[in-house]
Amino acid sequence: MPTLEDRERLPYLNAVLLEDMRYRTVGPLGVPHRATTSCDVGGFNIPEGAQVSGNVYSIHHDSRFWDSPTEFIPDRFLPLADGSPSPAITNNAFIPFGVGHRACPGRQLGEIVIWTHARRLLHRYQFRVSGREGDQLPENEVFGLTIAPKLFSLEVTRRRS
Repeated sequence: MPTLEDRERLPYLNAVLLEDMRYRTVGPLGVPHRATTSCDVGGFNIPEGAQVSGNVYSIHHDSRFWDSPTEFIPDRFLPLADGSPSPAITNNAFIPFGVGHRACPGRQLGEIVIWTHARRLLHRYQFRVSGREGDQLPENEVFGLTIAPKLFSLEVTRRRS
């Protein structure tokens, strides 16, 4: 069973999880912020003290920041050939945990927990969409304060040791 120390040896798993956070943003709107000074954004006046929320979902799907933003492409998060982090990770448009003073303080813990559970599940189980051969998971989502997938059924079988 891979351990957390193996995380760098499994870059594709990490890339899939990061792309999933971009592609299927759980929190579509960031935590509200307050404008500390009046400013103009895109021709709109934001008065000092106004509450503002960033549309994280739109940023994660904006073609100004992402090539083919509506496609699931984990490779965009793979490390570069020289071992340096992918530009997608350092991109200011990758904000699944928010940004600024109100960014999630549990980001590192969250990333570790997601990676740990994903590698454990993938190591121990096989997953198949229930139903007819060739059936796909639904691509549409239920929007609200969070974004959730439409209900679906999976067949889960334990892998043989």
